[in-house]
Amino acid sequence: MMNSHIIAALLKKRRLIAGEIVQLEKQIAALGDDLVHLEATIRVFQPDIELPPLRPTRIQHRHRHFKGGFLTRLVLDYIREHPGDVFTIDALMPAAIGDRQLSAHEVGRLRITVYQTLYRVERHGEIKRIEPDGRTVRWKAAGEA
Repeated sequence: MMNSHIIAALLKKRRLIAGEIVQLEKQIAALGDDLVHLEATIRVFQPDIELPPLRPTRIQHRHRHFKGGFLTRLVLDYIREHPGDVFTIDALMPAAIGDRQLSAHEVGRLRITVYQTLYRVERHGEIKRIEPDGRTVRWKAAGEA
């Protein structure tokens, strides 16, 4: 059979994915046990407590190319260097990419990360979103809006 090497590679990949699923299921079970033990410990200190329903906290993952806070500093530096300017994500992308060689997919993910950073900086009151011009979201320093 001429495609035997393709089938062998696909079967190997299938086994790898199945192995990851088993490993993640074990991790889920261990975390579930940790949660039960944590709730029991809470009840040791306050037996009559009624625990509120779980509202999971979102775990943030850092972009692999940046140290923590880099993009926030980039946004704040841009505001200081361009006072009064209205800007878009496109204005920040060259500085965010820098001299890194990123694929188109990585650039797309970086755009999302930059947007999320802008949203966080907006929540802290440093910048303000301006009415979108078509599909493009524009931003401005909060004190000058």
